[in-house]
Amino acid sequence: YRVNNYITCWKMASSEVTHVTHPNGRNSVYEVVSRNQERVSGVVSILPVTKNNEIIMIEQYRIPVGRTMLEFPPDAKANQAKTLEEVVHAELREETGYQTDSLTYVAEFASSAGMTDETSHAFIAHGCEKVTDTLDLDSHEYITPVIIPLVNFDRFILDELAHGRLMDAKSLALIWY
Repeated sequence: YRVNNYITCWKMASSEVTHVTHPNGRNSVYEVVSRNQERVSGVVSILPVTKNNEIIMIEQYRIPVGRTMLEFPPDAKANQAKTLEEVVHAELREETGYQTDSLTYVAEFASSAGMTDETSHAFIAHGCEKVTDTLDLDSHEYITPVIIPLVNFDRFILDELAHGRLMDAKSLALIWY
């Protein structure tokens, strides 16, 4: 995977500098990155568990960190008439080829509270079943599903981390939920 150059095509996020007065009376300058709320109104993360007690993760190259990440399927909810649950169902099928009838909402959490106002909504998808081998990926997505037996999952994750595998915070939070 090689990035040839960066060209700003549209602004999905904005950055603002804020002058802050802290409780101790000191002042500082703080930079906050915000998603374009006209385009994106929420982020979801999905921990899929199959009927065969397997965990589904995905490998995906992430340009900002310049590496292939191991993560649970995420999605930024486009501002449409979709609920978070509808986004979860669509993304699960698009990126893994699985579907479920059973979702559990886990929590909302800050993606990176020291830098952005973005929050993510975590879900567990229970009893997932494979419905297609053809993934319905966006033109910029190169995703490989990774199926891990639940009985080996903790060891698999610890081995991946020990060998330098980069994982995103929302996936790590869901792993030990």
